[in-house]
Amino acid sequence: MYRNTANSMKVHDRAFVTNGTSRTINGTFRSDSSGTVTYAASISVTAEAKAAIFAKVSGTVNAGISKSMTSSIGVTASSSVKPYSTLEGDYGVYKENVEMRRYYVYSNCNTGSSTYFNFYAPYRKGWRLYY
Repeated sequence: MYRNTANSMKVHDRAFVTNGTSRTINGTFRSDSSGTVTYAASISVTAEAKAAIFAKVSGTVNAGISKSMTSSIGVTASSSVKPYSTLEGDYGVYKENVEMRRYYVYSNCNTGSSTYFNFYAPYRKGWRLYY
């Protein structure tokens, strides 16, 4: 059993544009650094999960599998900057967060208590702009 939980972002670079004038200006953010986010299953489970980045994962998932995504140089974002304010930007990789539950089934078909664990997988990279 699985469910999606709130996604998060691994930030690799932070920048800001401050506007000290009385008129709106344009601010541009460019990534000049890179970083890698990796996921790996920490326990062995049998599961079937559908997610946009995987298409379909089924069968036994072991601790030895992993996937990584590297954010790259050259991604830009532009936005207007309000008068007398600071527009901030974070550059990095968004992660798909999935919570999974594992049950142990005894030989008499009874189940033990469930165990929860979280699974994180990188799925897109870019800028997040905010005031």
